[in-house]
Amino acid sequence: MKLDPLFSVKDNQLYTIAGDAKVELNFSDVNDISVPCELNQKTIYKILVDQKTIEPEAECYNEEYLASLRDFLKIMEEKNVFAVLCVKPEAVSDSADSAEVESYTACVKHATRRIKDCVSLAGVWLTDDFAASGDDAKISYLIDELVGKHAHYVYFASEKVLAKAKNLGEEYSSKTVLA
Repeated sequence: MKLDPLFSVKDNQLYTIAGDAKVELNFSDVNDISVPCELNQKTIYKILVDQKTIEPEAECYNEEYLASLRDFLKIMEEKNVFAVLCVKPEAVSDSADSAEVESYTACVKHATRRIKDCVSLAGVWLTDDFAASGDDAKISYLIDELVGKHAHYVYFASEKVLAKAKNLGEEYSSKTVLA
């Protein structure tokens, strides 16, 4: 199931597709999706989750958590509120060709497959832990793995990570928002 994009990126700023209005980035962190929180349409919720929560053991995913995440995102969808998924890596490697990068990417990919029909998920946060150091190719590897099923996603990043995305070319920097 492919969703139509609701956002576009111009000059690394976020815009709505309908109306072409610039979106002010007001983020609020959500550390626990089981705790109800008041949802505000002027806020983008950054869902922070450890890789270990999604993947407690190698290639063994916590489907119960992912079902709860999907339910949370569906509530957000009903209220016309948006979120970005921020998976904190368990281990970090400078090389794009490492087991850590492959494991992290597989984890994010699996999670996004389980929530693929959630219109409220605007995209994925490219964490500094994962993307700021080492090989720029880590960013392209993650985006390339996700874009086939999630072409509508926007990628949110710090200045340092955005600079790396720009090094990779327009194909990647044009999907990345400075957050």
